[in-house]
Order: sequence, then structure tokens, then C-alpha cells
Amino acid sequence: MKDKLDGHSSYSAIKRSMNVLGLLKEIDQIINKYEDTWYDCESYFLAQRGLWSCTQGPEVSDVDYLNKMKARVETVENYGISIGNDLCLLKAHEDYKELDVNEEGRTINHVHAHQVLMNKVKQDTKDRVLGYLYLKNACKI
Repeated sequence: MKDKLDGHSSYSAIKRSMNVLGLLKEIDQIINKYEDTWYDCESYFLAQRGLWSCTQGPEVSDVDYLNKMKARVETVENYGISIGNDLCLLKAHEDYKELDVNEEGRTINHVHAHQVLMNKVKQDTKDRVLGYLYLKNACKI
């Protein structure tokens, strides 16, 4: 593991500043490096499985659990996987029905407003999914 850490460009700065959190992030990236798998779909699956199986152990603080989960979310999003953007989840959002309108006669302002609202719906849905996941796998609740 030390050889892999030494190979990372940011490790020397982390070592000089004795940045423990940075070191843990580097270690997590090495452990969760799914690019080494021979099949892309397997990499995606392993990244998502890592997120959905992220649990808080009995001795793990809430802050450490949250940081661990955020690191896994970042890994999944680095693959371009959108969390919570499944159509069935988006349709459950109360603002989604406002997005389901006819495209004819739209101006640039309508298109921009549509994009802003869709981004809000996607972010709200992602937050709901991650909130559920956090609470579901938390040990101390």
C-alpha cells in the first residue's frame, strides 16, 4: 500500500502537512480503485455496491461514517452514475408534473426555467436517496 501511496502525486504534500484526512482519502481511493477490473460494467457495479453497502460500525462516529459515505458517493459520481435519477423516483417528486408539458411554443426563458426546475428535482431526489441510504445503514439511530 505504501508503494501505491508514494506513487500518488498529492501524497508528498499530505505527508509534509501531516494531513490525516487527506491520507485517509488517498487510502480510500486506492482501496476503491475499480478501474483495475477487466470489465467496465463490473467496475460500475462494484462502485455502486460499495455505496449501497456502506454501513456505520458500532465504534464508528457519525462524522467518520458521513465522510466514508461521501467518499463513496464521489467514487460513484466519478463514473458518471447519477444517484437518484431513476425516472420512477423523479416522477414521485411533486414538481415533476410541471416538467411534463408540451415542447411547442417554448421560448429560451421557458427552456431555461425548465432546466433549472429539472436540476432542482434531480438534486432533491438525489438528496432523498442519500438521506435514506445514510439513515438505513446508520448503526446509532
